Amino acid sequence: MGIGMFLLFMVISVISQKFSRILNKLDKTESSYQYLISFDNWVKEMTSTNTKLS
Repeated sequence: MGIGMFLLFMVISVISQKFSRILNKLDKTESSYQYLISFDNWVKEMTSTNTKLS
């Protein structure tokens, strides 16, 4: 059971790091509207991935 939990947490942390890097790459110099669209797409992708893992 301990090894399974460790593997699960490792997968979750790798995915979280991926999404963190993507969020940092969003262009903050864009217009507010374009930034919100980019952020919305990021949230939808993150939610979709988390739903698949559940």
